Amino acid sequence: MKKILIITCLFSSCLVTAQGWKERTNELTEEDFYNIQLAGKSLQTIIDTQGQPKNVEALFGKALKQEVYLESEGMAYYVYHGFGFSFWSQEPNKVDLSSFEITNNRVSLVIKGVSIKIGDSIDKLGKVKQNTNRDGTKGIVYTTIDGIDYHFLYIDFDQQTKRTTEIGYIVQT
Repeated sequence: MKKILIITCLFSSCLVTAQGWKERTNELTEEDFYNIQLAGKSLQTIIDTQGQPKNVEALFGKALKQEVYLESEGMAYYVYHGFGFSFWSQEPNKVDLSSFEITNNRVSLVIKGVSIKIGDSIDKLGKVKQNTNRDGTKGIVYTTIDGIDYHFLYIDFDQQTKRTTEIGYIVQT
């Protein structure tokens, strides 16, 4: 639970403000967004696990760490080598992927066929809109709107080297 709060707090530092957010984000279609791949698996495939331990293990193998409280608290968190992700449930039988974070350069993210890892040049992404985070650092935000939820994929990078420093995802409902 602490990890989810930390991820949420870290992400809040790179969220764009409500006013003008479209001018500073890279919008994707729902299809392109759900086809983003984390560690070789599409977001849709990860979402389809519903955070259930047996489904997640079938997809990624045994987690290094897992905390699952879907019945009592409506959350689950999994940690693997190089990435972690969490699920959250607002209502019974509706569990959503709520966040993920890539933690090293061994795990790649694929967006519309382009693979990127921690430490890669952002030039790999082509021409994309950049955002200035609240702390003054630079980031790239991809987004889509699915009904009433806002989905954000963020890629922070070093302004001098143009190398990625952080890659993550969060849903705001």
